[in-house]
Amino acid sequence: MISSTAHSSDIATYNNLVNAAADAAGTTITGVLGKSTIADIEWRAIALTADQTSYVFDHEEESSIFTPDSSLVADSMYKFFVYDLQSPINVSEDGSAVDPAVWTGFWSQHWLGTTPESMVGYNTFTHKGWLYWLPSNTNLEHHLYAISEELTVVPVPGAFILGMLGLSVAGLKLRKHA
Repeated sequence: MISSTAHSSDIATYNNLVNAAADAAGTTITGVLGKSTIADIEWRAIALTADQTSYVFDHEEESSIFTPDSSLVADSMYKFFVYDLQSPINVSEDGSAVDPAVWTGFWSQHWLGTTPESMVGYNTFTHKGWLYWLPSNTNLEHHLYAISEELTVVPVPGAFILGMLGLSVAGLKLRKHA
């Protein structure tokens, strides 16, 4: 999990920070088409600066959003930004709990890098107001959250085979007791 101040008004700064954190983690992943580590994935900071205030409406994909521990957060990017969340996003990439204040910049005139105070979200909230909890001094360090490019998840063959084997054994047990 990356921490940062909120001095930059360039979204590339925050995107670079979250991608550097993924690169440094180097965590191996399985079941994602064309990706073998989280460093292979492009990440975008969930942050808003004055130069890209239409962020919310640029993301209307229908892909579901999950936390690193597999909790469903929202059915689509649009719902993620506009409606209540189905689960809070209060865990880091390794599943550990994090400080509840996260930089977002989601509030007019409190975008990241434009004023002495920028907006932080509160990651234990599930109502849509989680993105704009309160302004915080830009000199303070808070975590940044990121969202990945759209990923295609494929079943892992070994898990599928073990699952089918388990179903076969369960079926045999049911027949034996009948």
